[in-house]
Order: sequence, then structure tokens, then C-alpha cells
Amino acid sequence: MELGHEVGENAAHRLAEVGCVAELREVTPHPDGRYDIVAVGTRRFRVKELDRSRPYLRGEVEFLPEEPGADPAPAAARVRRLFRRYRQRLGAAGAGPLEEIEPPGDPVALSYAIAASLVLDGHEKQRLLEHEDAALRLEAESDLLARENRILDVLPMIPAGQFLDGSFTPN
Repeated sequence: MELGHEVGENAAHRLAEVGCVAELREVTPHPDGRYDIVAVGTRRFRVKELDRSRPYLRGEVEFLPEEPGADPAPAAARVRRLFRRYRQRLGAAGAGPLEEIEPPGDPVALSYAIAASLVLDGHEKQRLLEHEDAALRLEAESDLLARENRILDVLPMIPAGQFLDGSFTPN
């Protein structure tokens, strides 16, 4: 979803064409009826058709392949290098010493780990999700990491996020 709320009549005002299945990993009920949930994005899909006749949207989707793409190795190496620099600059900007993280070796897993680790707005994350393959996603992440590194060079502030303590998950 790009704009709106998840439930209720006319809740979704604008839906993204590409999404991912949310797998529940942890559910914590509260006495007042609320729940805290931890979900991880898994398989990507493209929405083919929507049924808006119920309070909850239902749709027909096609699952998308997770391909490495054409020669992802150069982009993966560049992203690993830029990500190390990104984390070093975050530490220098006041995040404190950051635990060394070894990014995944597989280009598909690497592309999602990096996407999950960067502090980006929803539109940028959506664009990364929509890339056809890991090589294209890694190229886009390379550009984003280069931009973020330039920003960290000139601005004495740090973004907040789980990736600061090494606990990011690729979702």
C-alpha cells in the first residue's frame, strides 16, 4: 500500500503494484486487545486483480522470481564497500562503535539486507522492492549508499534505526 490504511471501507487509496508477503515472526497480545507484531517480508508479488467488496482487500497475485540478474558481482562488491564506509561514518557521526557485520554473500540476500539496513523513506524502499533482479537492486543501492555517505560527510547527525546495533533483518 502506498497511501491509506490497511483496513476499513475505502482504506487503501493507492496500492503499489509490487509487494511482499508479510510473515509473522512474533505476536505479543496486550490486555487492552492490541497486539505488537514482528513481521518479515518474504516472497515478492505483483498484484494482478483486486477485490474491494470486503472490509479487507483481497487480490490475485503472481509471485515474482528472485533472480541474481546479469553479473551482479561488481555491484555487490561496490555495495559491500560502500556499506562498510556507511557504517564507519555512522559510528564517527556519533552512533558509537558499531558491531562488525558481514553482509550476505548471495547477491539476492545481500540486496534485501542492504535495503532493510538503510534509513530510507517508503517510496525509496518501494522502488528497491520493484527492481526486477538483485543486480539492478544492488546498482540502485550503490547510488543510495553513495548519496548517504556524502550526506554523512557534511552533516553531523545520524539517523536512527535497528541497523545501528547490528540487529537488522532483511525484510
